[in-house]
Amino acid sequence: FSREWVDAADRGTSNRKEGFPCQSREGLNILVGISIGTSVTEANAAKFLYRFGVHPPAGKMTGEIVNDGNIIFTSVYYGRSLRQVMDDVGRKYIQTVVCSEIANRTFDAANDEANKIMESVKASATTYFASVGITLDFIGWGDTFEFDRDVQNAVNRRYIAKQEEAIAAMLTPHAPT
Repeated sequence: FSREWVDAADRGTSNRKEGFPCQSREGLNILVGISIGTSVTEANAAKFLYRFGVHPPAGKMTGEIVNDGNIIFTSVYYGRSLRQVMDDVGRKYIQTVVCSEIANRTFDAANDEANKIMESVKASATTYFASVGITLDFIGWGDTFEFDRDVQNAVNRRYIAKQEEAIAAMLTPHAPT
């Protein structure tokens, strides 16, 4: 299983908005995308099946033993797929951990500590998924951090001001020339 959960119609695994809307400690919106890959090894298949169960057999039994033709062997059950589990429980778990990490930080800290956030998410996700029979093959940011337009404009202006200040400091010794 691999996914890009991003908030873009033109890229990612689907054309739906699947990014993770979070908020910093101050309540500023931070939208993030995640790229993830998972698998279930043969050694963990029983744990996965035990944790996530099976689908009941297709078809309906009515009355005494009238069969609608879809039930051939009622002893055949199909386990939930890794895709079903990850698109539901897995995605919800990742969103919970990512947003918790971001909410514990100020806006600037969340932006500065993106790698630390992902390291923490990876550690937590690896432990949780292993406990339910899923191997985390990879996880990382699948998109840029996205902020409300006014906030992004302020971040851009602050960056430009710092660069102009650095350039001015560099040129100051040469001003008399």
